[in-house]
Amino acid sequence: MADMTVSEFARLVGGELAGEGYRRIRGLASLEVAGPEEASFLANAKYERHMAHTRAAAVIVGADYTGPGPALIRCKDPYFAFRQAMVAFHGFRQVPFDGIDERVSIDPSAQIAAGVKIAAFVTISAGCTVGEGTVIYP
Repeated sequence: MADMTVSEFARLVGGELAGEGYRRIRGLASLEVAGPEEASFLANAKYERHMAHTRAAAVIVGADYTGPGPALIRCKDPYFAFRQAMVAFHGFRQVPFDGIDERVSIDPSAQIAAGVKIAAFVTISAGCTVGEGTVIYP
């Protein structure tokens, strides 16, 4: 598990830090349950109400966010930034399947590259291109 300062965390996710950067981040959690050594993110306005009460050390927010919160890490794409954080803290999860399941529906016009993993019950529509190494869950 990763352990870093808020400043280091902001650099890791490619964000601009607004606030103090010395606190430690040792994990990730939702706004509602994050503790003082965890980071969180806000990407949907319906969750802004939690910003005034979160205990998170830092919160990844959109570049245009102007509301309350602890140390803010402003990013163009908060979802992608939080994904970067998840990978840094937990790595990529192991894919529980290999290859293309026989129950996948693939249109004949779709282009599927080598090394693709597609789980059961996925539909690949006409004209789709699936790049090398892609993993698709249902």
